[in-house]
Amino acid sequence: MRASVLHWNRPAECVATLEALSAQGVPLEITVVDNGSTPENLRALELALPPSVELLRLPANVGWGAAHNVVLRRWLDRETSEFCLVSAHDALPQGACLGKVWRALEAHPTWGMACPEYGKPERPTYSVLRGARLMPTSIPEGNAGEAVAYCHGTLGIFRRRCLAEIGLFDERYFAYGDETEIGLRARRRGWEVGLVWGAVLVNPGSWSGGPVIAYLWTRNSLRLARTFGGWLGMIGRLGVLLLATGRERLAGSRSDSMSSPRARMLGIRDFLFGHTGGPPPEVLKLR
Repeated sequence: MRASVLHWNRPAECVATLEALSAQGVPLEITVVDNGSTPENLRALELALPPSVELLRLPANVGWGAAHNVVLRRWLDRETSEFCLVSAHDALPQGACLGKVWRALEAHPTWGMACPEYGKPERPTYSVLRGARLMPTSIPEGNAGEAVAYCHGTLGIFRRRCLAEIGLFDERYFAYGDETEIGLRARRRGWEVGLVWGAVLVNPGSWSGGPVIAYLWTRNSLRLARTFGGWLGMIGRLGVLLLATGRERLAGSRSDSMSSPRARMLGIRDFLFGHTGGPPPEVLKLR
């Protein structure tokens, strides 16, 4: 199985992820995509990578989807394996996690993609007005997997026929929302998205910074609403965001937090003006 691991300025975490993946007992051909890391961090990664791991260097941070698409496109064009794994640089599969997800995909030919759980009884759900959320749920007794709205973003496995039919990540999202979009798009085309209970993944944390996440989630949730709910859905989502942002402002939320009113308003502005890609300098200065 081809595996694409995305790295950005976290060489120690990336090496730990590679070790965890290699210990899973699943045959993997791993490619690490460096997303424009600093020279120091890139050099540290190069020195620590095992010889069996391929390293692709991108000149700039192009985002989650665009970076993984480099490997996914090559996999579809040049290779024949049925599945491809995509992972963040800080994903730590526990036990026989990957094997469980792989076997579940083989057992469910209608699943276009699948992901592990985070060790909590939560399932990914989506509504146009409220966006993408993890909702508490009861784990189906005796059922190792179930169909959900989209895959968790940290690690997932894609089926070749699904991506060949629906396409790759939408690169306009940059990050935070592209994993939701590709799952919803697959479902719209008749595929299912699987969550495999008992396959546990540990994700130590995000390194993006609170306002960056607030900005991208806000901007991208409006794009999702427009895509899957039309103009009325987008207007409804915009109203929900404006109310939530107003509450955060009244509550005195900090501009450098994940609920940053300033970052949210910039996300709304940039969606309305059609801006895509990474966060603008105004958001980066909020860190």
